[in-house]
Amino acid sequence: MGHKKDKEILELLKDRVIEKDRHLEEKEVHNSTKEALAEMTALSKNEVDKIYRDVVIEVREKQRKKRKITIIIGSVLVLLAVIIIPIALKEEIPPITFTEDFNDNSNGWEFTDTKLSQTYYENNEYVIESVEDDGTVKYINHTFEFPQNFVIEAKFQRIDGEHTEGFGMHIGENENTLTYFFIRADKNYRYGTKIENDWKTNTSWNNNSNIKKENKEYNIIKIVVKANNFDYFINDEKAVSGDFLDIKPKMFSLAVVGTQKVAYNYIKITNSDNKKIIYDSNFEQSPEDWKIKKDFKKKSEFKDGKYLITTNKTDYCYWAKNWIPEKFTNKEFEIKLDAISLSKEKCKCNYGFMLIYDSDNYFAFEIKDNKTARLLVNNSGKYTYKGNYKEFRKTNNSIQIQIKVEKRKVTLKINNILIDKVNRNYLYKRALERMALRVCDKHTVAFDKLELIELKQ
Repeated sequence: MGHKKDKEILELLKDRVIEKDRHLEEKEVHNSTKEALAEMTALSKNEVDKIYRDVVIEVREKQRKKRKITIIIGSVLVLLAVIIIPIALKEEIPPITFTEDFNDNSNGWEFTDTKLSQTYYENNEYVIESVEDDGTVKYINHTFEFPQNFVIEAKFQRIDGEHTEGFGMHIGENENTLTYFFIRADKNYRYGTKIENDWKTNTSWNNNSNIKKENKEYNIIKIVVKANNFDYFINDEKAVSGDFLDIKPKMFSLAVVGTQKVAYNYIKITNSDNKKIIYDSNFEQSPEDWKIKKDFKKKSEFKDGKYLITTNKTDYCYWAKNWIPEKFTNKEFEIKLDAISLSKEKCKCNYGFMLIYDSDNYFAFEIKDNKTARLLVNNSGKYTYKGNYKEFRKTNNSIQIQIKVEKRKVTLKINNILIDKVNRNYLYKRALERMALRVCDKHTVAFDKLELIELKQ
């Protein structure tokens, strides 16, 4: 036994022996041992041994109960620690967040400097300067009443630009129904016909050694039209013949594709039946019937604590992309985006937000000014899900887009109104890489504040 327990037993033994033998009270028993007590008392050795055994049992039972209470208290404390500490820790660790106030571009959003495609007169020529970066055609339409048989020709020089893009003219009914006649600075030509935006003929680029390839060298294209058929001449040599299908020519236009600067020296139309020139513009007098204008496809700016994005082309969308912060990788999170539509007139345009795996796999959250929204999913370059438009409430033109990204589903709300939710399917195993502010058609949108907030389990 331990020293402390032995001392306790001896003290109890003295008390019990004294209770049996009162005359011992007058004797000095303070430092007595068990054996000394047996000699000093009138009690027998067996009686002292019995008292000793009872005391030992009593002390052991007392300590057993004490240990049991200690164990119970310890267990309770451990259990409380298991419950309370994680709760305390959970409360102490705030969710991961990301906030964008759009005061500036310190977070690295894709930004497009305003580049203007424009037309102007220079050195007695009509110049089309296109700054489009994706093959977009810049053209200037001119309505005209054509005879059945006519010749139209244009002389022009390419000042600078990309060799891979075409330039030339259109002949047709309108911008959706026409035939184009293009050459390229690398000595290639082509033509194509579309009816109501449906391409019926679209030839490949073909080499033609008669084309002047150097910048600031003039080329002349001439289209000889007989009823519905045409011969396409390049620098007075026939390149190809074709027909207009069902097109009835009512307009012509000068056209430049992509990023190029082309100067038109003249354009002339002759009636083939009587050889009279019925239209002649050499641009020396800066004729008023050719519009001078500045145009752009997209522009963006940070202004008054907002990111303003403007698009200026029908059926065109601009995505201002940014990386999703790495701290949200494999996390479930919520997105809150405040946006204000600045369109002054009703339009079919739309805007919103995107979550992107790559260019062929993404979620698009589309909002229209008519207070409707929908969710779209693009898998492997195809829209595999197009949700129905659903109405929501809005105050003035301001809305809040609310997106919840969970492990296996994505949910869209606008101003706390549930719009749609979709399963992430196999894509949930991949990490979303990018997010984007989206503006489509002719529209201006101010994005005011963006928040990403971790969803706690």
